[in-house]
Amino acid sequence: EDEEGMESVTVNIRGQGNKRITIRTSALEEKATACSMLHSYIADLKEAFFPYVNDVARILVPLIKFPYMDDVRTAAMMAMPELLDSCIIALNKGTAGATADLVSQLLNFMLEP
Repeated sequence: EDEEGMESVTVNIRGQGNKRITIRTSALEEKATACSMLHSYIADLKEAFFPYVNDVARILVPLIKFPYMDDVRTAAMMAMPELLDSCIIALNKGTAGATADLVSQLLNFMLEP
């Protein structure tokens, strides 16, 4: 029987027989929740979130292709337009460090394959 926050499956691995794999699903759920919370913070703070945009983008972009949980990919993807919006609003308000080049770089960073 699985522990809370853990899920186990038995898979047949060629040449090795049946193996039991256990995944700590609670960690995946925490990752999805964290991405969702970031989305909310960015949406609420708008340009005030601008100082954190680069760091957060570096974390969220790889999670768009996170192979283990749809909720993580979805939450990461939902936050990306908010990050871009934060940059654009900061640029329009003349916030220090906000440049059209930065907006372009973020857009390219978000869309790279």
